[in-house]
Amino acid sequence: MVLLFNSQKGWRPKQFLQCKSMGSNETENYLITKSEMQPVRYIAWPVIPCAWAPYILVCPVVKDPKNFAISDLSYFSNEVAMPYRKAVTENFGIVACFSPLFYFERWQVMLPSLEIYRQFGIGRQVYYLQSIRKEVYDLLMVNVAYVKCLQPFGMILQAYKRTGAVDIETWANMELGGTYEGSEDPNSELEWRNQAAAHTDCYLKYRVR
Repeated sequence: MVLLFNSQKGWRPKQFLQCKSMGSNETENYLITKSEMQPVRYIAWPVIPCAWAPYILVCPVVKDPKNFAISDLSYFSNEVAMPYRKAVTENFGIVACFSPLFYFERWQVMLPSLEIYRQFGIGRQVYYLQSIRKEVYDLLMVNVAYVKCLQPFGMILQAYKRTGAVDIETWANMELGGTYEGSEDPNSELEWRNQAAAHTDCYLKYRVR
């Protein structure tokens, strides 16, 4: 199990977290639990001007886990259940992972680039979206009836959908309420809209062993 997360810089070297996974034995029908301490590491070398950085935690887990949680090593620490997803098992050949898009509106650039990448053998193109104009998102989701001038692109976009050429991953900003008032806003303190974490997420999801 691989956990990607963002936090303030300054975690001391060899900072550990406790990983706990639970699953069931299918043949003997009993609960299996596995707990291990694992070190937290930077995903990429931190950038000095940014107050926040992306981190990675790699945890050994039971086979086919049903629950996964982490905690720190303090005595009164509570476990925090973590949602997770499984990696893609289908082999798409070459997968192109794009940096998170922020207020993206240039569909005139997106459509030719989709075709160029396909022409050069890219099997799957993965777009990470922070914010995007609704019209461009509708294009990606194959909904082009809203503007007559875009109708010629309909057949191309339908082909993208049928062949599964594009995946869309939401890459939302962190909403922490007012907890960071008077301190750094993490959304403005991560390098290039958290690009390193997005690329790592894409690699871990689409690599096929």
